[in-house]
Amino acid sequence: MADVWKWTNSSNNQSSTSNVLGNCTIEILVGGSLDTKANGIEIESDITNAGIVVAGEVTGDVENKANAKFTADTVTGDVTNAGELKILDKVTGNVVNDGTAEIANASATNNTVVNNSGAEMTLNGQTYEGKVTNYGIMTIAKNSKFAFVGQDMNADNQALNNHGTLNINADAESTGAQRRFYNDGTVEIADGMKVDFSYIKNYGVAGVVNVGDGAIVITKENKVGVVVNEAVINNAGTVHNINNTGRINVVDETSITNVTAGEGTIDNTVMGDVTYNEEQTCVYILQDASTLTVPELAENVKLADANRLEIVGGTLSWEASYTLKEGSIATENRGYFGKGVELRDVTVDGTTGNFLAIYTNGLEITGTTEIKHGELAIMKTATEGTKATITGKLNISNYGIFRGGNNASLTVDFTNGEVHNQGTVKNIANQDDCQQKDNNHWTGNAAK
Repeated sequence: MADVWKWTNSSNNQSSTSNVLGNCTIEILVGGSLDTKANGIEIESDITNAGIVVAGEVTGDVENKANAKFTADTVTGDVTNAGELKILDKVTGNVVNDGTAEIANASATNNTVVNNSGAEMTLNGQTYEGKVTNYGIMTIAKNSKFAFVGQDMNADNQALNNHGTLNINADAESTGAQRRFYNDGTVEIADGMKVDFSYIKNYGVAGVVNVGDGAIVITKENKVGVVVNEAVINNAGTVHNINNTGRINVVDETSITNVTAGEGTIDNTVMGDVTYNEEQTCVYILQDASTLTVPELAENVKLADANRLEIVGGTLSWEASYTLKEGSIATENRGYFGKGVELRDVTVDGTTGNFLAIYTNGLEITGTTEIKHGELAIMKTATEGTKATITGKLNISNYGIFRGGNNASLTVDFTNGEVHNQGTVKNIANQDDCQQKDNNHWTGNAAK
């Protein structure tokens, strides 16, 4: 089939030499093709392509239409793509992609690379001088550097901006200060890769960063900058210098999580290596209390460096008296769970005459929790009481005991919950409230 294309004169000095096709507008129609690379011909013209183009050097704007294929070594000009686009060496100009694109170096500081919703783009390195923004699916396939200097901290004005899905399958680094990476989409960092910018921000209701095994997220080799997390990080690798006001889920026991500021939450149930500031909540969550003995639970809390404990479901049992306190991290070594304890739908079934003393600055009972046998003692320290807040239902059987410390009275708030006491509730600071009254959500025996 013969090539189908138009070559339209755009000036009086249109030229077609042995190595330059210039000063014209080139249109490749559906079913047509143009190959200038094989013959070493440079294009110095705008191109509209609905067919197939294979070029070496192109100087001019490129419009690649849906279902069309355009490949060039370099393009100096703006590029819009709705088909299949490959720029193998360098583009100097704006790139807007609504199709499938592979882009190498983008060398103009004031230009942008935009991958729109529904589109797919692959970055093949090495350096991207202007802003790179993704709304679709973008993959960093080869080591890439990002050089745009953001003059403010606003979204979409940074070196790398992600609102879609960003797969980082190679190292992604900034070239210096004020080169930032903002995300409110989904970022997948492959195992062993490094993400290193002067400032990294994960934000918004949909912001999720998944850090693979051995992957590292840092800010300029940890010498300057910060990783700001206002959303969710799932960390199986290493993340340093985090200001966390969101949630970090530690998902591998070999991972390293270093939080230096913020009032967020770290879930360290897998017992990874964590350090954090005093305002941070570090929680160990036991799903099904039946799976661990109390000594095993106490050991896991230490390994997790947890300052909060949540027990969900199952039966919490013991055959001797035990004391349960927080993890041993230096900044939180208070001797009690500084961020509280929650029992949710738990059956407490110790042995008569033995107690489980939990040292915490507050107990929350949610769902339906029952004390069948043994004594559950709640206090802050041996001489300082605390508060139990019941927003679910607490059932205490004939042989169950719920109490404060011998020298540390417990305050019970059941305003938004229920207490059904067939056993014993004692060492209570507000015992006058803890008895059956009209519409007060307490039934059975009064507290002592």
